[in-house]
Amino acid sequence: MVYYLTTSGHQYPWRWPLEDPGVPVATRKELLSRVRLISYQQLFRMRRLPVGSYVFADVDRLDVEATERAALLRRVLQEGGPGVRVFNDPIRSMRRFELLRHLYARGLNVFNVYRLADVSQVRRFPVFLRAENEHEGSLTPLLDDSEELGRAIEEMVVQGKSRDNKLIVQYVDCRDASGVHQKFSALFVGSEILQATRGAGSAWVVKEVPSQPEHPDLGAYPRADHQCHLHETLRMANIDYGRVDYAIVDDRVQVFEINTNPVIWPAELLLSIARALDEPRSGGSIPVSATYTPAWRATTTPSYYAGRVIHHALRWVGMMRYEDVVVRRLRRLKRRLDYSAGRPDARREPQDGGRPPR
Repeated sequence: MVYYLTTSGHQYPWRWPLEDPGVPVATRKELLSRVRLISYQQLFRMRRLPVGSYVFADVDRLDVEATERAALLRRVLQEGGPGVRVFNDPIRSMRRFELLRHLYARGLNVFNVYRLADVSQVRRFPVFLRAENEHEGSLTPLLDDSEELGRAIEEMVVQGKSRDNKLIVQYVDCRDASGVHQKFSALFVGSEILQATRGAGSAWVVKEVPSQPEHPDLGAYPRADHQCHLHETLRMANIDYGRVDYAIVDDRVQVFEINTNPVIWPAELLLSIARALDEPRSGGSIPVSATYTPAWRATTTPSYYAGRVIHHALRWVGMMRYEDVVVRRLRRLKRRLDYSAGRPDARREPQDGGRPPR
């Protein structure tokens, strides 16, 4: 069985072919026997993990806490013994910024990427803005100089969009001799290419995904030297499953991104992926004995709850003005009791003004 893990709102890349009414009965039956979609939120609540193959997809949409929790469960699976296969690493898998920076630093990509905090370092134009953890393409047209870039950032802020996850990406011209922009994609499972596609268009953003084929498109299939480049990129990014989007510029591969949750179509392609990922020796389950403690739980101590009780009690009786005095005296009493119990460090004064966190 293949357990495909995504964030809760992004199961559609595999759900669409699973729910397509036009899929042959035999194909649907085998898919349902091989594939199960699980959100990370469901995964975090599971106390036992079935033995099988796990794909940690959609990793770029995980926040810090979810990434660490997923990594903990990945370690549990890795220690589960035979019959368990794990693809992608929530911690080690590179996100878009880190990947593009590494490719540029190693001379594999000719274009660089910046965070908004580094806007003053941008020297080569044109550039465009895009989100770090989404796959909707550019957020702006091509920006030809620093003034246009500054206006675009200001307009984004005025529209109420966050600056934190936005990137400045240098444009690379990937037009062929006829002036048409070309973009290639290669769907990988381990070291195997299961689908190769090519998109083309007059616009510099090429987003359409060909509806076929279930087997690699011979016209888009990468040459041996280009395959070596793609494999090197995947190894560097620590990604075992995903789709690489790239262009060929002056006979060199230029990688745009690696999507760990690509749309899969048609259902026959999903079946090929499931067969490549599936572990025939599945069966049984693995207990989850490890626990994850998020940073926010550090405040849920007895003192924290006592402070909350005092706060609500004084608020209820209309004596909030005495809260600081009450808290300081209770803390002083607690330090004396701790000192009497053999904790000489308890007499040190708190540095936060005496008020417990709320």
